[in-house]
Amino acid sequence: MKGNQLCINKESKHPQESWEFIRHVTSAETEMWLCGRLRRALTMHKSIAHDPAYVKSDGPPRNTRVFVDDIEFGKLIPINERYQSWYVEFQAGLDLMNNNTMDAKEAAERMVPRINRALQEEDW
Repeated sequence: MKGNQLCINKESKHPQESWEFIRHVTSAETEMWLCGRLRRALTMHKSIAHDPAYVKSDGPPRNTRVFVDDIEFGKLIPINERYQSWYVEFQAGLDLMNNNTMDAKEAAERMVPRINRALQEEDW
């Protein structure tokens, strides 16, 4: 699991405007639009996560329940000094699936040994 963080630089010349932006972009209304309608992210709001308009869609992904379930069953991503090397292999596997070069099983069989090798590399 991974999240994208929003923050305000302590030296910001516009801290109030920055806070208003963060408040707006993380509001339930905006998240329903971004997450429910545009399907761009996982919502932070439980009320939206269980809303039928968020969970089911006519467009891909067809059912976002998998993202909600990820919160219960997901594991933290190992972000450490090896992050970049294993993530490159992971992304390459996703790209193979996204461009229909391989199905999920084939891509996993290709990327898992590469990711494991990257995780086992000597420390820098």
